[in-house]
Amino acid sequence: MEPKETLKKLLLIINPKAGRMKSKQKLFQIANEFCSLGYQVTLQPTTKPGDATEIVKNYGENFDLLACCGGDGTLNEVTAGIMELDNPPPVGYIPTGTTNDLAETLGLASTIEENVRIAATGVPYKIDSGVFNGRVFNYVAAFGVFSDAAYSTTQTLKNLFGHASYFLFGAKSFAKMRSYNLKIETPEETYEGEFLFGNIVSSISVGGILKLDPNLVKLDDGLFEVFLIRKPKSTAAFLNLAIRALRGDLSNENIIFTHASSVKITGPADMDWALDGEYQKGSETVFIENRKQALTIIRPAENKESEAEHSDEKVPEMAIK
Repeated sequence: MEPKETLKKLLLIINPKAGRMKSKQKLFQIANEFCSLGYQVTLQPTTKPGDATEIVKNYGENFDLLACCGGDGTLNEVTAGIMELDNPPPVGYIPTGTTNDLAETLGLASTIEENVRIAATGVPYKIDSGVFNGRVFNYVAAFGVFSDAAYSTTQTLKNLFGHASYFLFGAKSFAKMRSYNLKIETPEETYEGEFLFGNIVSSISVGGILKLDPNLVKLDDGLFEVFLIRKPKSTAAFLNLAIRALRGDLSNENIIFTHASSVKITGPADMDWALDGEYQKGSETVFIENRKQALTIIRPAENKESEAEHSDEKVPEMAIK
């Protein structure tokens, strides 16, 4: 009799409260699909903030694959745990949140079933992560107008209205029009003045609203895309700028777009942030550092880039016309 094939061990971390709670409804189907693809599944649901990080830190190295089923916030916690491990497993992401920006950037599918299959059969891909004053984030640290919409909008409202809720609360932020006097330092350049908004990002989509040209974004080069909006002279000018930015048009004198491995921001202590859509209290000095290729994530095989495309060359800055 031939010995049975050894099953690969999978740790399935699931946030049953993420997004429209599809993962809770399809839990058995998700686990069964992984089993059919050759995995022995251990299930760990999260019950409170920080759970996913502790689960990964305590058990992650005992598994061949870690699957994260939830939204960007859940993946954020998983990454924080991964960065504490000496021998971390690759991560399969099954997005079930409201926005799922990183999933769009990675080219993941639109259904849970397809993303389970990608997690089990796709290709590993090393991507950058960020550290904000010691706190890990995956793809965006944001301040100013629109940045508070993700964490100030209630989960119930997000579940009911999806992206419409972000626009609804974003409009409220526009009306406040608060600016911040900042000094923003990168290894290559320093910017000073009144700023309304800033994104230190590694994604083509932010909040499901702001879209960046995919040709300008690389997830594995050790560089953030730094997107800043200075305070225009009038509300009308600001609204015109915002409409352009939401369409991906960055050709405006009040927009700064560049790339940097780190960013130091000095400003008011009450300027709060959003990290991957989750609230982060501000401080007078913020230091944001890129951790190059810190996370190995599974993505569709057809999206695998050639070695030539994974160069360490700096992406050229967008020409501002």
